[in-house]
Amino acid sequence: MEHRQLKLLVSLVAVLLAMTTWLVVSDPPPDEPADDSEELVALIDVDPAEVTGLTLETDEGELVAVRHAEGWLLSRPLATRGDDQALDEIALTVSRLTFSDPLPGAPASFGLDRPRAVLELRRSGEPLVLTVGSRAPVGHKAYVSLADGQPRYVSGDPGDTLARGFATFRDAAIHSLPTSAVRRATWSADEGLDVLRDDQGWWLADGRRARAERVEVWLQALAELRLDSFWDELSDQDAGFSPPRGQLDLETEAGVETILLGADHTGGVLVKTPSGVVGTIPDASRLSRSTSDVLEDRLLSIDVLGADELSIDLGDAKVAFTRSHTGWASAAGPVDEEQVAQLLAATQVDRTVLLEPTAEHGRLVARTATHEVTVVLGDEVDGGRVGWEPERRPAFLVPDDALATIEAAVTGAWAVPE
Repeated sequence: MEHRQLKLLVSLVAVLLAMTTWLVVSDPPPDEPADDSEELVALIDVDPAEVTGLTLETDEGELVAVRHAEGWLLSRPLATRGDDQALDEIALTVSRLTFSDPLPGAPASFGLDRPRAVLELRRSGEPLVLTVGSRAPVGHKAYVSLADGQPRYVSGDPGDTLARGFATFRDAAIHSLPTSAVRRATWSADEGLDVLRDDQGWWLADGRRARAERVEVWLQALAELRLDSFWDELSDQDAGFSPPRGQLDLETEAGVETILLGADHTGGVLVKTPSGVVGTIPDASRLSRSTSDVLEDRLLSIDVLGADELSIDLGDAKVAFTRSHTGWASAAGPVDEEQVAQLLAATQVDRTVLLEPTAEHGRLVARTATHEVTVVLGDEVDGGRVGWEPERRPAFLVPDDALATIEAAVTGAWAVPE
């Protein structure tokens, strides 16, 4: 009898466990997505390019941004330029959302009574309002509601984009000029630097040639430099801008934009952008360059890969080289291409030595399809000869080892043995 009762009790327990498991699986809590396989649908039609403005409310306050032809501008929490990419990302994120069916339960069950973010996107017609509540406990999902107020969950978590600090939506660039538009850059601090661009390349203000790629790498680095943090509350005096430690002027055809360098601050150094924004960059060296950083040290400032002609005239000795699909050659036949490349790309001069042009004793001319560089050789001086580019002052020193390379070219030493 006791054995039969024990078997019956075990059977009842098994039935109860099975029923409990079925209830848990078939009827999940209202605050969890029911099944990853549930089909999510796109309920909103947002073209990010047609969004004209937005208002974002988070624990940090309210951010208001309006899109203009020149980009996004913020009016709250303060009037300043917005980060175009970060603000475009908001509309793009919303446009990609897919939604579940409405979920049973009160909005408070899904964190929608105290939302992480409330977004209003303005466009033609009715604005779109999205409220972002809690993260869902299962999968990468979040609870949201639209204008109808019904809780739903969405794929992904728009809160990752919307609930960021407002500083991430500000323009952190230290200037907004395209690198190609800069015609002059002047750094006023330390030894200073002043470089100008014309159709022949970049030049120091004193007439010496600057190495174009070095100047352009600097300008590109400036274009990519971003503020690490913002310090709008600091006065010019407290920030070290009155007077500044340094000043960078970038000139275009439209005018001059000025960046000021101030005091050290919280692990960086303060700068003021042309639009008046104050923030920090890692260190002052990000703004500055010296003459030695950009001064051209090559005899011929030309693209060696694009060069297709080189002529050398030393008066009583002359030679001309041309490049074809088979390589470099003179009238006497093929020549060692490494020697030509050495002269074009690696033969150095000293432009830190300031000399005056003298009588001409020879010249070199190198050409590409669009560019020509001429160097005139003058009198002998201690350590080499005077060299200069026509109509450019001052002259520079062409050292003895460079002269030896030039003389080897005209004496036939570059010829390839048959």
